[in-house]
Amino acid sequence: MDGEKKLVFFLLSIAVVVSGLLVIDCKAKATEGKMPADTAKTVDFIDIGQGNSDWNPSRDFYGPQYLRFGSKAAWISKMNLFFFDEDHENKQNRLNEINFSEQEILIFTYGRAGTTGYFIKLDKIVMHDDTTQFYLQSRKPGPETDTGQMLGHPFDAVVIDKGAISEKLEFYIDNQKAAFETTAMNGEP
Repeated sequence: MDGEKKLVFFLLSIAVVVSGLLVIDCKAKATEGKMPADTAKTVDFIDIGQGNSDWNPSRDFYGPQYLRFGSKAAWISKMNLFFFDEDHENKQNRLNEINFSEQEILIFTYGRAGTTGYFIKLDKIVMHDDTTQFYLQSRKPGPETDTGQMLGHPFDAVVIDKGAISEKLEFYIDNQKAAFETTAMNGEP
Protein backbone atom coordinates (compact mmCIF):
# COMPACT_ATOMS: atom_id res chain seq x y z
CA MET A 1 0.00 0.00 0.00
CA ASP A 2 2.87 2.37 0.62
CA GLY A 3 3.72 2.30 -3.07
CA GLU A 4 0.13 3.08 -4.05
CA LYS A 5 -0.03 6.02 -1.58
CA LYS A 6 3.21 7.39 -2.96
CA LEU A 7 1.91 7.10 -6.52
CA VAL A 8 -1.40 8.85 -5.64
CA PHE A 9 0.50 11.60 -3.77
CA PHE A 10 2.87 12.01 -6.73
CA LEU A 11 -0.01 12.25 -9.25
CA LEU A 12 -1.88 14.75 -7.06
CA SER A 13 1.26 16.87 -6.76
CA ILE A 14 1.65 16.93 -10.54
CA ALA A 15 -2.02 17.87 -10.94
CA VAL A 16 -1.65 20.81 -8.50
CA VAL A 17 1.48 22.10 -10.28
CA VAL A 18 -0.13 21.82 -13.74
CA SER A 19 -3.30 23.59 -12.48
CA GLY A 20 -1.20 26.42 -11.04
CA LEU A 21 0.70 26.85 -14.31
CA LEU A 22 -2.55 26.97 -16.27
CA VAL A 23 -3.93 29.70 -13.99
CA ILE A 24 -0.75 31.77 -14.34
CA ASP A 25 -0.78 31.35 -18.14
CA CYS A 26 -4.44 32.41 -18.34
CA LYS A 27 -3.79 35.53 -16.22
CA ALA A 28 -0.79 36.46 -18.38
CA LYS A 29 -2.84 36.12 -21.59
CA ALA A 30 -5.70 38.16 -20.13
CA THR A 31 -3.41 41.16 -19.44
CA GLU A 32 -1.15 40.72 -22.45
CA GLY A 33 -0.76 43.95 -24.45
CA LYS A 34 -3.01 46.01 -22.16
CA MET A 35 -2.01 49.42 -20.83
CA PRO A 36 -2.40 50.35 -17.18
CA ALA A 37 -5.96 51.42 -16.40
CA ASP A 38 -5.28 55.18 -16.14
CA THR A 39 -2.70 56.74 -18.44
CA ALA A 40 -4.30 60.22 -18.59
CA LYS A 41 -2.17 63.31 -18.00
CA THR A 42 -2.96 67.00 -18.20
CA VAL A 43 -1.15 69.30 -20.63
CA ASP A 44 -0.04 72.76 -19.52
CA PHE A 45 -1.13 75.80 -21.51
CA ILE A 46 -1.08 79.58 -21.20
CA ASP A 47 -4.50 81.19 -21.64
CA ILE A 48 -4.05 84.48 -23.51
CA GLY A 49 -7.68 85.52 -23.48
CA GLN A 50 -11.08 85.60 -25.11
CA GLY A 51 -12.62 87.77 -27.77
CA ASN A 52 -14.51 87.77 -31.04
CA SER A 53 -13.19 86.96 -34.50
CA ASP A 54 -14.03 87.46 -38.14
CA TRP A 55 -12.72 83.99 -38.89
CA ASN A 56 -14.47 82.44 -41.87
CA PRO A 57 -14.46 78.66 -41.90
CA SER A 58 -13.12 76.94 -44.98
CA ARG A 59 -16.43 75.21 -45.64
CA ASP A 60 -20.07 75.86 -44.84
CA PHE A 61 -19.57 74.70 -41.26
CA TYR A 62 -20.42 77.46 -38.80
CA GLY A 63 -20.11 75.44 -35.61
CA PRO A 64 -17.13 75.31 -33.25
CA GLN A 65 -13.70 75.71 -34.82
CA TYR A 66 -10.21 74.59 -33.73
CA LEU A 67 -7.32 76.53 -35.26
CA ARG A 68 -3.69 75.54 -34.76
CA PHE A 69 -0.99 78.04 -35.72
CA GLY A 70 2.43 76.41 -35.90
CA SER A 71 4.41 79.23 -37.54
CA LYS A 72 4.82 82.96 -37.17
CA ALA A 73 4.01 83.50 -40.87
CA ALA A 74 0.69 81.65 -40.52
CA TRP A 75 -0.23 83.58 -37.36
CA ILE A 76 0.68 87.01 -38.78
CA SER A 77 -1.40 86.33 -41.91
CA LYS A 78 -4.55 85.76 -39.78
CA MET A 79 -3.95 87.72 -36.54
CA ASN A 80 -6.05 90.71 -37.61
CA LEU A 81 -9.13 88.45 -37.65
CA PHE A 82 -8.99 88.05 -33.83
CA PHE A 83 -10.06 90.86 -31.48
CA PHE A 84 -9.54 90.39 -27.73
CA ASP A 85 -12.22 91.65 -25.33
CA GLU A 86 -9.69 93.28 -22.99
CA ASP A 87 -6.19 94.68 -23.47
CA HIS A 88 -6.25 93.76 -27.18
CA GLU A 89 -2.90 95.29 -28.17
CA ASN A 90 -0.95 93.71 -25.29
CA LYS A 91 -2.43 90.24 -25.98
CA GLN A 92 -1.69 90.50 -29.71
CA ASN A 93 1.90 91.48 -28.85
CA ARG A 94 2.24 88.46 -26.52
CA LEU A 95 1.14 86.14 -29.33
CA ASN A 96 3.47 87.85 -31.84
CA GLU A 97 6.44 87.28 -29.52
CA ILE A 98 6.10 83.53 -28.94
CA ASN A 99 8.92 81.30 -30.17
CA PHE A 100 7.25 79.16 -32.83
CA SER A 101 10.12 76.68 -32.83
CA GLU A 102 9.06 75.74 -29.27
CA GLN A 103 5.40 76.80 -28.99
CA GLU A 104 2.21 77.11 -31.01
CA ILE A 105 -1.09 78.99 -30.76
CA LEU A 106 -4.41 77.18 -30.44
CA ILE A 107 -7.67 79.03 -30.95
CA PHE A 108 -11.07 77.57 -30.10
CA THR A 109 -14.19 79.30 -31.42
CA TYR A 110 -17.74 78.89 -30.23
CA GLY A 111 -18.99 78.93 -33.78
CA ARG A 112 -20.88 81.72 -35.47
CA ALA A 113 -22.98 83.83 -33.13
CA GLY A 114 -25.43 86.51 -34.24
CA THR A 115 -25.41 88.56 -31.03
CA THR A 116 -23.13 89.52 -28.17
CA GLY A 117 -23.14 87.47 -24.96
CA TYR A 118 -21.58 84.23 -26.23
CA PHE A 119 -18.37 82.95 -24.61
CA ILE A 120 -16.00 79.99 -24.84
CA LYS A 121 -12.94 79.18 -22.70
CA LEU A 122 -10.53 76.25 -22.58
CA ASP A 123 -10.68 74.62 -19.16
CA LYS A 124 -8.15 71.80 -19.55
CA ILE A 125 -6.25 69.61 -21.99
CA VAL A 126 -5.93 65.90 -21.21
CA MET A 127 -3.73 63.38 -23.02
CA HIS A 128 -5.33 59.98 -22.73
CA ASP A 129 -3.32 57.25 -24.47
CA ASP A 130 -2.93 58.55 -28.06
CA THR A 131 -5.86 61.02 -27.90
CA THR A 132 -5.85 64.69 -26.91
CA GLN A 133 -9.06 65.77 -25.20
CA PHE A 134 -9.94 69.47 -24.99
CA TYR A 135 -12.47 70.48 -22.32
CA LEU A 136 -14.12 73.86 -22.88
CA GLN A 137 -16.72 75.88 -21.00
CA SER A 138 -19.27 78.02 -22.82
CA ARG A 139 -21.95 80.54 -22.12
CA LYS A 140 -24.97 81.66 -24.16
CA PRO A 141 -26.95 84.80 -23.44
CA GLY A 142 -30.06 84.12 -21.40
CA PRO A 143 -33.55 85.13 -22.50
CA GLU A 144 -33.46 88.23 -20.25
CA THR A 145 -29.91 89.26 -21.24
CA ASP A 146 -29.49 92.49 -23.18
CA THR A 147 -27.51 91.74 -26.32
CA GLY A 148 -26.43 93.64 -29.37
CA GLN A 149 -26.35 92.57 -33.00
CA MET A 150 -22.96 91.23 -33.95
CA LEU A 151 -21.95 88.51 -36.38
CA GLY A 152 -18.73 86.79 -35.35
CA HIS A 153 -17.06 83.83 -33.72
CA PRO A 154 -16.34 84.11 -29.95
CA PHE A 155 -12.93 82.54 -29.26
CA ASP A 156 -10.30 81.64 -26.67
CA ALA A 157 -6.59 81.75 -27.54
CA VAL A 158 -3.97 79.63 -25.75
CA VAL A 159 -0.28 78.84 -26.18
CA ILE A 160 1.13 75.31 -25.72
CA ASP A 161 4.52 73.68 -26.18
CA LYS A 162 5.05 72.07 -29.57
CA GLY A 163 4.72 68.30 -29.42
CA ALA A 164 2.58 68.44 -26.25
CA ILE A 165 -0.54 67.10 -27.98
CA SER A 166 -1.31 64.30 -30.41
CA GLU A 167 -2.96 64.46 -33.83
CA LYS A 168 -6.02 62.49 -32.65
CA LEU A 169 -8.35 65.06 -31.08
CA GLU A 170 -11.61 65.05 -29.12
CA PHE A 171 -13.53 68.13 -28.02
CA TYR A 172 -15.96 68.58 -25.14
CA ILE A 173 -18.07 71.70 -24.52
CA ASP A 174 -19.65 71.80 -21.08
CA ASN A 175 -18.68 68.11 -20.68
CA GLN A 176 -20.60 67.09 -23.83
CA LYS A 177 -18.68 65.69 -26.80
CA ALA A 178 -18.73 68.21 -29.65
CA ALA A 179 -17.81 68.26 -33.33
CA PHE A 180 -15.20 70.87 -34.28
CA GLU A 181 -13.89 71.81 -37.69
CA THR A 182 -10.09 71.69 -37.43
CA THR A 183 -7.61 73.82 -39.35
CA ALA A 184 -3.82 73.56 -38.94
CA MET A 185 -1.61 76.30 -40.33
CA ASN A 186 2.09 75.57 -40.15
CA GLY A 187 3.67 77.51 -42.98
CA GLU A 188 2.87 80.26 -45.37
CA PRO A 189 -0.93 80.15 -45.77
